[in-house]
Amino acid sequence: MQGELSNLTAQKSLSKRVPQISVTKRTVILAAALGAITVIPPVTITFGIFSGTVLLALLIVDGIFASKKTMVTRLYRTSNVRSVNSKLLAKATGQKISEIRQPIQPEIGIADKKQKANLLNINLVNFYRGNHFLTPLYLKAVGPLGLTTYNHKVFNLAKYTIYPDLPGAKIYHEMRKRGKLRFETGRMKGKLGLGTEFETIRPYSQDDDFKQINWIATAKTLEPMSNVYRIEENKSVMCLLDCGRLMTSPIGGGTRLDYALDALTYLSVVADDSGDRIGAMAFSDRILKSLPSGKNSADKIVQILYDIQPELTQSDYDTPLSIASRQKRSLIVIFSDIFDRPSIEPLIDAVSTFLKRHSFLIVSALDTEIQDVKIKRVSKTEDAARYYVAGNFIAEQKEIIHELSIRNIRTVVAPPEKLAKATADAYFNLRKIANF
Repeated sequence: MQGELSNLTAQKSLSKRVPQISVTKRTVILAAALGAITVIPPVTITFGIFSGTVLLALLIVDGIFASKKTMVTRLYRTSNVRSVNSKLLAKATGQKISEIRQPIQPEIGIADKKQKANLLNINLVNFYRGNHFLTPLYLKAVGPLGLTTYNHKVFNLAKYTIYPDLPGAKIYHEMRKRGKLRFETGRMKGKLGLGTEFETIRPYSQDDDFKQINWIATAKTLEPMSNVYRIEENKSVMCLLDCGRLMTSPIGGGTRLDYALDALTYLSVVADDSGDRIGAMAFSDRILKSLPSGKNSADKIVQILYDIQPELTQSDYDTPLSIASRQKRSLIVIFSDIFDRPSIEPLIDAVSTFLKRHSFLIVSALDTEIQDVKIKRVSKTEDAARYYVAGNFIAEQKEIIHELSIRNIRTVVAPPEKLAKATADAYFNLRKIANF
């Protein structure tokens, strides 16, 4: 718990009074009891007036104490990752609190909320990328006699940012480099020689440089052993992120664009580590944002694209492809939806123009709901209709993928939650065979 708190940003402030006071159930019960006693002989009306005056005086005093300003501390993460839950804690000190209320935007969401005494603990769900805001926090303070409550307001709007999964990408790549992945579909390789990144150990050859000798391995095997390093080759990767209408559709726990941006993030991390130059361009019917190819660009790409949102426009593929093709031979990765036949044809036509000079990889999330319909048993007429439509859709997907393969356009098609890692794997395999 202490480790989690160390990653949170702390806000402290005194509450501001909201001119709204109310009585508690205890006050209602006392007033009802006094009223009942007053009408029972031999109690006089004078006693009723006196007791009512005393109760009113107690309410005023209790309300004054309840209106006293309260010190509140709020802890939360200012920078968050989409689809990864985060904590928000709020604690009030100085007086008893009956309710702590923190309104949350729908783009963030609440997984669960618990309040114990003066402490509020909220588990937030980070649904959508971009810049959001935490609204002011509201308290309901209780007077020392428990007769009144007074509302308080704390804090102003606070920035709350949700990024793509850059930390996950770096962790995944580090695990892969260390060989800790259980299922590994290919490790990044290049030409062997006197490079800078260690590749393997092999028996010493007369042509080896003296500096390559691994003395520890030599001592263990009692034979001369040499380190082999991979020669770094500066290759170029350009990522084109489709932000048109096809990417607005919800899939999994977000939109197609959300998962495409996660995949782009994973790809940029592994390209950075391989020494390749990587750039990115977001487009719809026009260029929205762009970053030229360069080294160590993963963080820059995330900072530029984290808040990009899809638009209800038809994407123009010609312009971004024309710009991307101006650089030397490179791998152009297009993140889009390739399963809409009328929409994919313009993309195929645009890509075909540049196939002789560049290699292409198209990345698209698989709609698992349609796959589930195809698997389910047919028991009703409606199910049969859905099964038929899903079958036609899946057949068209396979036809499009086959057509792209014939044109030597590679594809990555995977369920949304596996798309990022599948994209990184595809890049590793292309890098392994040095095919771009």
